[in-house]
Amino acid sequence: MSKSRKTPRLIVMVGFDNAQILDITGPMQMFAAANDLFPEAPPYEVVLVAEKKTPLRTNGGLKLVPDRRFADFTPAEIKRIDTLLVAGGEGTREAMENTALLAFCAKAAKTARRAASICSGAFILAELGLLDGKRATTHWESLGRFEKRYPAIDVDKDAIYVRDGKTWTSAGVTTGIDMALAMIEEDCGHETALAIARRHVVYMIRPGGQSQFSAQLMAQSVPQGRLAALMQWIIDHPGEDLSVTALAARANMSERTFARSFTAETGVTPARFVMQVRLEHARQRLEQAKETVEQIAHQSGFSNPEHMRRAFQRFLNVSPQAYRERFRTPSHSATGAAS
Repeated sequence: MSKSRKTPRLIVMVGFDNAQILDITGPMQMFAAANDLFPEAPPYEVVLVAEKKTPLRTNGGLKLVPDRRFADFTPAEIKRIDTLLVAGGEGTREAMENTALLAFCAKAAKTARRAASICSGAFILAELGLLDGKRATTHWESLGRFEKRYPAIDVDKDAIYVRDGKTWTSAGVTTGIDMALAMIEEDCGHETALAIARRHVVYMIRPGGQSQFSAQLMAQSVPQGRLAALMQWIIDHPGEDLSVTALAARANMSERTFARSFTAETGVTPARFVMQVRLEHARQRLEQAKETVEQIAHQSGFSNPEHMRRAFQRFLNVSPQAYRERFRTPSHSATGAAS
């Protein structure tokens, strides 16, 4: 841990009936895992709170028993809250009408060092005005409704989590884990966050700017046919000529028909999908391989290292070299020109 603390930071997760279970348990497990690494001086006190102490039925059917009620917190204890986390899920609509829940969140967020949401929990923070004038995100299925309901918020439709000042919002479910790891990294250092990720077999510590959409998942979601096969071919051959002209010829379509059909099937343009594929390939190589940045840029289909650097800055807000230094697997000592 980067700095020892006599008093653990109080992490409060707000739950309610029909919440998404992973929105609650995912982040809580990450903070609990940090305590496991420092048993003599646990950095966190993690509690689940709700209006009542009766078991909460989550959307998966499992029940979670809250540690405390909202009413149990004195004004002094509310001021002790370091990080307020608000879960999301199908029960969010009802939670937004729960005056006790809203009042507790408003009071806690006022003095907490961080106020954060997982998935549609962003609606609760937004309802309290905590996200007005700020960047925020939520689950992709709720983005349209979120943007329409709260026009004062700068909605990031792609990021897996967003930090703007003291407020954090995440896209939901597993991205709550990513957000929690980022918080732990801020509090306890990168090595601690990395150790927790490894222990929980988290594939990688994902930066907040990473897209909610995976090229591989997108390809798998398209009905089997010419486009599905072509998308998988693109994933397997990021270094090939992936221009619209070349791809349309491979799909045996006119360029116009191909571009229109691809966008209709996937929701993104061919160019955006190709960029996503190349970024994912480059990230994986930077994490796991010893090749230089120049070699990886070529393998991933970028015309030159500068093109890759600009893509990384635009979509991930980090340079390839900085990304490698932060996320590379320790067993691989990477070399390459700075980017």
